[in-house]
Amino acid sequence: MDDAIGFLREQFRTGHELLRDTLADVTQEQIQWFPPGTANPLGATLAHLVMDEDSMIQSSLKGGKLLFASAWQGKTGLSPGPEGGDWAEWDRSVEVDLAAFREYLDAVQSALETYLTELNTAEYTRETERPGLSGYTVGRYLATITLPHLIVHTGEIACLKGLQGARGYAD
Repeated sequence: MDDAIGFLREQFRTGHELLRDTLADVTQEQIQWFPPGTANPLGATLAHLVMDEDSMIQSSLKGGKLLFASAWQGKTGLSPGPEGGDWAEWDRSVEVDLAAFREYLDAVQSALETYLTELNTAEYTRETERPGLSGYTVGRYLATITLPHLIVHTGEIACLKGLQGARGYAD
């Protein structure tokens, strides 16, 4: 089990590094640019990725409050969420203060990496209590939902950069 936990830690460390490298040269203008069609702007995609990682760890696994709604409330660099829960509308209108958001991103990634550092066999094999995921252990949840979410959206962000003429992934 220690090998599986160590592998998972390494995968998240690598995924977080890939995201940070992909974002290293992103500008405020690129964050707000609207792609053709119905794809979300880079800022909305990034907000979704980080807010979900916050939720997956703080709420789904630890059973606590989201950083977004507690220590980081009002400091994430994101315009307020939608009243009434129309997230699709918010995705098309969210404003992102990139400098402030980078600090929130760092806090979320640090919280996950701390959680993974403390992850032991008992926690790894514990069944999650998240609705719709009965039978999922913490390890399975992290490996099949949280990690792919990070990697897929990092690729989407790289693509959105490329559509704007910038290099998607860092070398």
